[in-house]
Amino acid sequence: MSQVDGRDQYTVPNRERIELGAEIPGPTRADVKIDRLRSRINLRAGGRFLDIVSLDARIGLAVDKTEVDVQTPARSLTQDKTKAAFFFGSRLAVRPIPLFDLYAQFGYSFGDFRSFDGEIGGQVNLTRNVGFYGAYRRMTYSVKNFRGNGSDLEDKFEGPTFGASLSF
Repeated sequence: MSQVDGRDQYTVPNRERIELGAEIPGPTRADVKIDRLRSRINLRAGGRFLDIVSLDARIGLAVDKTEVDVQTPARSLTQDKTKAAFFFGSRLAVRPIPLFDLYAQFGYSFGDFRSFDGEIGGQVNLTRNVGFYGAYRRMTYSVKNFRGNGSDLEDKFEGPTFGASLSF
């Protein structure tokens, strides 16, 4: 499970508009805030070779709750939606010393929304099932007809990420 928060300013040119249940016509300046709470339930299969290199594949379900706030001097719009999608991905890890992994992983979700996650980082494993990681992550996310009104949503997030890993 992870939480992502993004903020941006967007210039809406003349003859264009932002539409989330209601319209904000251009020209105007909009402050956009996106909050995403996402989780995945997946099965994992793979192997470890010489206790140094591991490779696994993942398949499952991704659930995403996205809230979008758009504010202009004249109007404010807020929409949120919870959607589910099929998920698959893979992870390659190298263990140069015991209890420390360097890894690269990707995941792709498609269905009610599309999302791609790529991550490169390191993980310190306290036990076989518990670890802490730090990585650089790039995520893209898109929803067609967000809220069913013809409006599309696309966002990209990238930067450092830190967290805990639990596996069973």
